[in-house]
Amino acid sequence: MQSFEVSNLQYIRKKSTVKLVQLFDAYDVDKNGKLIMEAPNGQPYDFVVSGDRRTYNDLATDAGLDFIKTYADGIGVWKPFVQPYTFTDVNNDGKADDINNDGQVNDADFTKLPPTDLIPRAHSRKLLVHAYTFRNEPRRLLKDYKNDPAAEYRNFYALGIDGVFSDFPVTAVMARQ
Repeated sequence: MQSFEVSNLQYIRKKSTVKLVQLFDAYDVDKNGKLIMEAPNGQPYDFVVSGDRRTYNDLATDAGLDFIKTYADGIGVWKPFVQPYTFTDVNNDGKADDINNDGQVNDADFTKLPPTDLIPRAHSRKLLVHAYTFRNEPRRLLKDYKNDPAAEYRNFYALGIDGVFSDFPVTAVMARQ
């Protein structure tokens, strides 16, 4: 069972031994690779309702992971929590430029930054880490992967990811071999 909210997972933990995964989201990513925690994606909705100001970034801290460990078996994170990226912004408008000149701004215009330490920190707490959502289309792949979806999977596997959410499971499995 997985959820972007916390209280339902805590409730289930009291009633069951089913494996639970706390999902993390964000509104967007800024030029420096920092995850932007704005509504509607920056916080668990039950936190919003209860007035708890913690965001998913807070849950990704050591204290947040310690908290999650009290009720969940793992975390399911949006890929930039593990592999951040940046973009080119020549005119300084705060928006990514179309660096590959295909007429669209998408993931193919972004480049990798150094990975975070989220996976080893979660693993040190015996939490599994899954990332989402992997796709095969070139517009969904960072420039660094050179239109090769298997390259993205291999990058995440090398970082120690335990599982992936994929719209293309055959590619995910083949890249793992």
